[in-house]
Amino acid sequence: MFSVPHLYDPDVATSPAPRGLRADAERNRQRLLDAAAELFAERGLDVSLQEIAAHAGVGVATAYRRFPDRAALVDELFDQRLGQVIAIAQEGLEHDDPWVAFVQVMEGILERMSGNLGLKQLMMGEVRAGERQARLRAQLLPVMSQVIRRAQEAGEVRPDLEPTDMPIFNVMITAGMHLTQPTHPDHWRRMLVIMLDGIRVRRDEPSPLPAPALAVEDLPRVMGTLRPG
Repeated sequence: MFSVPHLYDPDVATSPAPRGLRADAERNRQRLLDAAAELFAERGLDVSLQEIAAHAGVGVATAYRRFPDRAALVDELFDQRLGQVIAIAQEGLEHDDPWVAFVQVMEGILERMSGNLGLKQLMMGEVRAGERQARLRAQLLPVMSQVIRRAQEAGEVRPDLEPTDMPIFNVMITAGMHLTQPTHPDHWRRMLVIMLDGIRVRRDEPSPLPAPALAVEDLPRVMGTLRPG
């Protein structure tokens, strides 16, 4: 199965530092980003900037000099990470086998969210995201549409599957992922295989779907119901 690096990977560079930062200021900025990556992955995006500063070993005033608020830190930290999620989908378009590409894209995206509560919240619309994250998510759906269409044209994927079905599948799998992560961290892969078996064209006729797919304009409202309150 396809494998990608975990979201919190110290070997993956973060966004370039703002020009003109002194060396000590850039070190503090990077320490804050590293601390935020750890805490967001473990506890989600509700972690405060004060907690991040304490985990990074810098003062709160230093944190606010580098990032005016937590939202700015979230934007910078996840801008590149979400870009990597889109790159996973784009790489699928280059694979010769449309079905293998489809499987790789699905597994790669879910693997990014496995064990990383913050990215799961951001991708699944469970928290209010910054404009950059919203744009990146908007870019993902058209690429996924191409991945799906290729697999359908190859006769590998049922013809009534729609791109708007995929975020709902992800919600289903990541909900189980959240439950099983502490004791069975790879259980989500079992669910993914079961889901893929339902998507792939079989020798007999696929079961008719009892409801139409969501329209693209329905997605923001539907995904927004996951937000607390």
